[in-house]
Amino acid sequence: MTMTRRRTLITFAPLALGGLALALFAALMAYLFVFGSMLGLPVSTLDGLGPTWPMTAATILLITAAISLPVGGLWAAAVTVAAARRNAQPRPGNGMPEAVSVS
Repeated sequence: MTMTRRRTLITFAPLALGGLALALFAALMAYLFVFGSMLGLPVSTLDGLGPTWPMTAATILLITAAISLPVGGLWAAAVTVAAARRNAQPRPGNGMPEAVSVS
């Protein structure tokens, strides 16, 4: 039995969320490096001129990634193992011979 799109989405959504959070964090760090370090603009600060949202966003993104990647990995493994066990059970009518009782 192949995985349907819906089941695949349910299985790998937490991992995708963690990957998206890491990608957004990398983009945020690139923004801070280019505009802050290379161009010298006030892009982020916690105690002076400039916005404070980049540090808040970085914190939220890292917490999201730190939670969703391990949980998503365990979830995907559990769903995959459960599906494999469910599909490994021989059932009558799927090409497997019927159980014959010998009296």
